[in-house]
Amino acid sequence: QNTNTEEITMTLPSLQLNMDRIYPFTGKNGAKKNAIQKTGLTYSMKGENRINTTDEFFFKKQMFDEAKSGLQHNISMNTNMKALKYFTISPSVTYKDVWYFDRINKTFDDVQNAVVTDTISSFSRFNEYSTAVSLGTTFYGMFKFKKGSKIEAIRHVVRPSVSYSYRPDFSGYNEEVQNSADPNDIIEYSPFSNGIYGSPGT
Repeated sequence: QNTNTEEITMTLPSLQLNMDRIYPFTGKNGAKKNAIQKTGLTYSMKGENRINTTDEFFFKKQMFDEAKSGLQHNISMNTNMKALKYFTISPSVTYKDVWYFDRINKTFDDVQNAVVTDTISSFSRFNEYSTAVSLGTTFYGMFKFKKGSKIEAIRHVVRPSVSYSYRPDFSGYNEEVQNSADPNDIIEYSPFSNGIYGSPGT
């Protein structure tokens, strides 16, 4: 609570769940001999209900009407494999699923000659996914000093790597609205732009 501005910010309740990494494709006795058996899976979830209000509306209907809430699920899978004896290839996939309980809807009002934004209470969701792969190796070296020196040798390690990642365009979740009296003046907007976990990336 800020006593100067009379603003109150609360996160109530807040939920977080994290699952330990599991290997669903391991062989007998937990063997991990190939890329499939080495595939690891992790899952996490977080949820929040955020309230931003002032002393004037504290615990009144408007405070609850303007509260923002959501759930975010994250799943990732990765593995690794040897290539050309000295290199390691590590592919990975991530998936995010976001749930909201309201969304915004924009319409053009001919009377006001302006875009009107409404908040609609309804369950809505969007998802995103991406993939990546990296290639790396390790070099070991030994720098030896002359006999009689206090330091006999320095061992050094070099780990060069190169990686590539890809995430599709998720602007397909966006919607269109007329922006002015000109019916050809159309703009895009995200119905999730007010969400606590953001909106789909473009």
